[in-house]
Amino acid sequence: MDINENTKEFFGSCHCGNVRFHCKLETELLNSETLRCNCSYCLKTRFWEIVVCPKDFKVLKGEKDQENYLYGSKINDNYFCKSCGVNTYTLVKMEGVPNAPFYAVNVNTIEGITHEQLSKLKVTFLDGATDNWQNEPKYHNHI
Repeated sequence: MDINENTKEFFGSCHCGNVRFHCKLETELLNSETLRCNCSYCLKTRFWEIVVCPKDFKVLKGEKDQENYLYGSKINDNYFCKSCGVNTYTLVKMEGVPNAPFYAVNVNTIEGITHEQLSKLKVTFLDGATDNWQNEPKYHNHI
């Protein structure tokens, strides 16, 4: 993981701390784009993601404390802690999704981000419910 003046290493974990990871993101996190999707999984879990390149993501602890939930096309790996149930990240491998494969890290599991910073993050809404990934869904305030 190469860190430069534009990037910073962030750490994250599930709720109970059994699963820990680190990832490289923009130093000024408020410049980063985050994503909210209306597919059935993201909608029900309230998953809020930030995209991380595979070379910039590493599980530090708890790989064996995770389960992988596969649904639908059974292509994406949705990892969650066996103990507390928090989905910390997903390995996105679907065709037609820009920049795949990548890690979709759950923004709310990244440590050291204040509520004020969370409220200022840029959010792009994706229409995963109809596999129309390039366009924003008509309704998205609920996601």
